[in-house]
Amino acid sequence: MNDHRDAAGGTPGSRLGRAADMAGDRLHRILAGLSAGGADVWSSARLCAAYPRIAGVTGAGVMLMSGDIPRGSLCTSNEVSHLIEELQYTLGEGPCVDAYQQDQVVTEPDLGGPVTRRWFAFTPPALEPGVRAVFGFRCGWARCAWERSTSTGTGPAR
Repeated sequence: MNDHRDAAGGTPGSRLGRAADMAGDRLHRILAGLSAGGADVWSSARLCAAYPRIAGVTGAGVMLMSGDIPRGSLCTSNEVSHLIEELQYTLGEGPCVDAYQQDQVVTEPDLGGPVTRRWFAFTPPALEPGVRAVFGFRCGWARCAWERSTSTGTGPAR
């Protein structure tokens, strides 16, 4: 019996095989987004500029961390993303602080009406410019944030 497995170890059409296809598609979208515009040089600013288009969010930001201490923003895609990063840096709370400290994805698809209230200092000023949903995850040495101006959906596009 021939057992044909893909690079992820799944057989064609299997759940693992489909997951590998989705991951490959996601990687293709990310690489295409980062290479759009023809520049050969990678930069953090380019990453933050490309990510909203790739993930279907309205903004993105990356904050550098050392231990539990924020060290500054690596990049943001727009003024609202900059505000979100500054609020988290200044107040020490928000989706990315939690994501980094808890080492898990943090989502709040309805910042104005969450099921469980959290981020009492962060939420009011984040809502003022129209942010309605926030998402954060830990990426090793940094924390990443995305925001949406609407509360539709449960997270960035996959």
